[in-house]
Amino acid sequence: MYTCGAQSEFRIPGRNGNFETVDIVGNLCTALDVMARDITLPHADIGDILAVSNAGSYGYTLTPLLFSRQEQQKEFLWTEGE
Repeated sequence: MYTCGAQSEFRIPGRNGNFETVDIVGNLCTALDVMARDITLPHADIGDILAVSNAGSYGYTLTPLLFSRQEQQKEFLWTEGE
C-alpha cells in the first residue's frame, strides 16, 4: 500500500519522452491499492512494462498468492543500461 512518495522508483524501460503525471494503482478491489500518486513518467502503451523497485507486498514473496483470484505475480531483474 502507499506509504510515501519516495518508497519506490518507477520507470518504463525503453521510454524516455512524452511525460505525463499519473497515479500508480494496483488491480485490487479497494481504493487503498495505491503505490504512488502524482508522479511523472513517460507515456506508456498497452504491453509496456512498469519497473518498480522495492515492490514490497506487490512482489511475489510477500503477496498472498491467489488473493481475490489474481494472476500469479511475475518478477524480472533489470540492470542499469537496459
